[in-house]
Amino acid sequence: MRQLGRWANGVATAPQGLSLILFSLVGVFLVASCGGGSQDGGSLSRSDFDFLRLGMSYQEVAAHVGEADRDAGSGIHLMVYDLGDGTQLMLSFPSLDELTAVHLYDPDRDTRELMLGPEG
Repeated sequence: MRQLGRWANGVATAPQGLSLILFSLVGVFLVASCGGGSQDGGSLSRSDFDFLRLGMSYQEVAAHVGEADRDAGSGIHLMVYDLGDGTQLMLSFPSLDELTAVHLYDPDRDTRELMLGPEG
């Protein structure tokens, strides 16, 4: 019978090759699970959202750019997409059926710019 591991201090250990394979698989899994919001696994940019129009549903938006990174709203859905340059695109949906405003938030400067929606 082939021995799968060795004993060290009363604890079974895996052969070095098996340990390396398991460690590599865990690393690949962790990298894959930490992907950004874009469907291709890369960072999103403002130009990825050029298709946005008032009245779109969240389903339509998600079909283009993937699920938002989080919903930061309270009483209204505020779908937040973290962009590759460190800014955040915030999409306002009173219901998930209708986009009513889009803001660009820069956390470094603590500024918010209206990109799409009614002034005021």
